[in-house]
Amino acid sequence: ANIGPAQLLQGLARRQEGRSMRASSGRVEDNADALHLAPGETRTLADLAGPGTIKHIWFTAHSLDIRYPRALVLRVYWDGAKVPSVESPLGDFFAVGNGMQADVNSLPVKVSSYGRGYNCYWEMPFARRALITMTNESPAEQATLYFQIDWVDRGSLPKEPEGPLYFHARYHQEYPPEMC
Repeated sequence: ANIGPAQLLQGLARRQEGRSMRASSGRVEDNADALHLAPGETRTLADLAGPGTIKHIWFTAHSLDIRYPRALVLRVYWDGAKVPSVESPLGDFFAVGNGMQADVNSLPVKVSSYGRGYNCYWEMPFARRALITMTNESPAEQATLYFQIDWVDRGSLPKEPEGPLYFHARYHQEYPPEMC
């Protein structure tokens, strides 16, 4: 069956189970909320205690490295995993590849302001923990990052009998490409 725009909004009139939460670079005391990443540096953006569901992720970033959307690498680890389930350059995760900056307008991903505002609305459930990091893989330039991660703390709710279905996204590249 086709789902129209009105059906996508039906949940707005229903009580949400859980508690709305946010992890953010924001600082209310002085508004000095930019996260600065030196070349090669990895920073933890959020370490969320579950069970929970990430509902929305927003980033805006800047660097003198013109290809910073490829140099900033997002990683997400579910429930104590050693290997990330999400590992992708920032731009590629948000459907803008090759380090380019462009607008994207789709249901799960919205990139606006010519590639400067990155939003995704993929639901990403986790049972115990979600660890989100960003690495600046630029060889020479610092990057500045602002972020918000909106999620629902489902701590007091019963666990799903089979556990959550985890979100996965991986970037792969080879150079030179192997011809088949």
